Order: sequence, then C-alpha cells, then structure tokens
Amino acid sequence: MLWEESFYFTSVKYFKKCEEVVKRCYVLSFKKSV
Repeated sequence: MLWEESFYFTSVKYFKKCEEVVKRCYVLSFKKSV
C-alpha cells in the first residue's frame, strides 16, 4: 500500500512536470511557426 501510494505521488509529480515542459515546447514551436 505504502509503495503504491509513493509511486502514485511520484507519477503525478512527474506527469505535471512533463505537462509543463510539453506546454512550454508547444508555445515555443507555435511562436516559431507564426
């Protein structure tokens, strides 16, 4: 149970961080294309 919880929290943190990076990259590529 404890391991699953810590794994879940780590996944959420990683996903959020990844999401921010993807948004940033998307914005940069959008600016370049415009």
